[in-house]
Amino acid sequence: MVEETRWSEFHRSVHRLPIVACAAVVREGRVLLVRQTYGRLRGQWALPGGFVDPGETPAHAAVREVREEAAVAVEARGLVAVTGEDWEGDCLLAVVFLCRHVGGEPVAAGSGNDRAAFLSLGDMDGLGEPLEPLSARVARAVLGDGAKGLAPVDVAGLQPACRLAYL
Repeated sequence: MVEETRWSEFHRSVHRLPIVACAAVVREGRVLLVRQTYGRLRGQWALPGGFVDPGETPAHAAVREVREEAAVAVEARGLVAVTGEDWEGDCLLAVVFLCRHVGGEPVAAGSGNDRAAFLSLGDMDGLGEPLEPLSARVARAVLGDGAKGLAPVDVAGLQPACRLAYL
C-alpha cells in the first residue's frame, strides 16, 4: 500500500501536458468552422475546440465544445488527428475527432467567436480570411478524401510529445 501511495503522490506532482479537443463536424460536404475573437487565433476560422476539463474524456470535450461554440449537437465518430502544438511558448496535445452532425444549425457563441458556419472546400478557398493551419489541414483531409477516422479513444494517458504526425 505504501508503494501505491508514493506512486499517487508522484503522479499528482508530474507536469501534465494540456489537452485540447477539437471537432471536425462534417455535413453534406461541408465542415463546421468558427471565427475566433480572442488570443492568438483572433480573426481566424478554426474547428470548434477547447481544453479538456478535469475528469472529462477528449471525445466528450470535443462534443461539448461544439455545443458551446456553435449550438450544434454532434456525436464523436473517430479520431482523425493527434499532434503537439506550440501554444504561447508551451506545448499542448491537440486531438481532433471526426463528428457526425446530430442536430441544430450553427450559431456563434458570442464570447469566443463571432461566426459559425458549415463551409465547403470552395467556401474555404474563397473566404478571404485566414484559416488556422491545423483546422485547414484537417478540414481539407476530411472533405477531400472522406476520412473515416479511428475509433474514439481516451488519449489522456499518452506520453507527452510535442511533434506528432498529422492524420
